[in-house]
Amino acid sequence: MAREKDDYMKYYVPKVVSIGPYHFGNSNLQYAETLKPRLTMRLLKDNKETLRRLFDNLSEPETVQHLRCFYEENSTANFCDMEFIMCWLFCIRNDPSSNGGDADDDEKHTHLLVVVRGKLTKTVKTPKPVVNPFKYDAWNFRNVSELVDVGISFKAIEQTTSLTHVDFVKNWLGFSANVKIPPITLYDETRQLLLNMIAYETYGCSIYDAWVTSYVCLLDSLIDDVEDIKVLRKGWVIHNHLSSDKEVAALFEEIAIDLFPNSLAYYEAMNKIQTLYESLSNTLFSQLKNEYFKSPWAIFALLGALIALFLAGVQTYFTVWSPESKCDDLCVFLKMNL
Repeated sequence: MAREKDDYMKYYVPKVVSIGPYHFGNSNLQYAETLKPRLTMRLLKDNKETLRRLFDNLSEPETVQHLRCFYEENSTANFCDMEFIMCWLFCIRNDPSSNGGDADDDEKHTHLLVVVRGKLTKTVKTPKPVVNPFKYDAWNFRNVSELVDVGISFKAIEQTTSLTHVDFVKNWLGFSANVKIPPITLYDETRQLLLNMIAYETYGCSIYDAWVTSYVCLLDSLIDDVEDIKVLRKGWVIHNHLSSDKEVAALFEEIAIDLFPNSLAYYEAMNKIQTLYESLSNTLFSQLKNEYFKSPWAIFALLGALIALFLAGVQTYFTVWSPESKCDDLCVFLKMNL
């Protein structure tokens, strides 16, 4: 589905250097090909013996066949074993003592995206399918602005870059709350980065480990328009270095199309949000806020009405329950002549 999109070439095809065989030989990437031998030797600290051992180990027929299995079927058929080894060879670990035997044994280094994604999900605790302990299986709040109306604010989680955790913290005796979300900084290159990590998760991870996908879907579910972006930006959840908030809203709407997030990701926090959203106290609070607190003139009118109601109550009290008092001479004179 990613390849069918109009912008596939823009976001998934390399512009500078090919890593591995998929784009090896692309005429637009030839300058980087001339740098690979020098970069390889720099990684190996100019140790030619290490390079020779690495090449010999990778040249074993069983090793070559094993490495070909990491790629889409028939995608490397046009390469002989020698060509295939030469275009894998650039991905070795920066370990001059390595003899090449562990070049693909360490799952953490099977792909460059694994390194980037690992930094974003470094505190991950993979959720397990469990019996639903919560009240809700779905949520009917529509966006950030709707949640703000019932007293829920949004802030960035401090001192973390991990996408794996969302906090829900009640305050004001339970009449409001803070939702703390891992922050994201948006540059021109962020779209490519997210799309490629999502593509990796789609193929290389179980759905319970698809944290980048789930994070993008979470933000997309909270964002309808630029007003929602403004709220998240003011709470430092989104650091926007793009041209406008409108572009940010469009970015998440576009990326989240056709995605299937982990249904257990952020499940506890989302259920707490739904509980607070549906509570009667917050429904009444929301009505007052929507009717009176969005305009200063409406606030003054409300205060004036409350003051008038209070004074009317005081007058009624003294009229009905005030104690009788004797009428002095002035009082009698006024009653007789008025």
